[in-house]
Amino acid sequence: MTVFACASCGQVLSGDLRRLAGTPAHAGPDRSTVPPGCYAIDPEPFGAPFATRAFPEERPARRRAGAAPRQAPVSAGKRGTVVVHPHDAPSLRAHPDAARSSGCCGPCGSFGPNMTCGCGVALATLVADCHGPYELRLDPVRVYAFDAVTGRPETLA
Repeated sequence: MTVFACASCGQVLSGDLRRLAGTPAHAGPDRSTVPPGCYAIDPEPFGAPFATRAFPEERPARRRAGAAPRQAPVSAGKRGTVVVHPHDAPSLRAHPDAARSSGCCGPCGSFGPNMTCGCGVALATLVADCHGPYELRLDPVRVYAFDAVTGRPETLA
């Protein structure tokens, strides 16, 4: 079992969590990506900054002559974020900059880390808006993992 802590002050952020083999698919609104008591490492980029990518080629007849292909934002953020159930890190606090928690029905997670440790370090992003997943993502640079029994550090890769 694994426990996560703040890399800055050492405060324990989670209880004992079991690692999942992969990153589960988005389960739908109000349903957590990861079940309580578990975590997953997402190898894909997550969050800000964002880059643009062209949509798959549209049919030429539907695109105006000379118009550029449409673009979509894609994450160019960190790889290896730790995905946990939002209730598995109860000591985290909302970031003092309310703009980071913008969204329709909850924070969308697009404006950088929106949760802080008690020491003030922004180290997690809560995603809880109605149009996306319900999850908490720990920054792999700002947290560390250790074995709950032995206390030895664990590798997140």
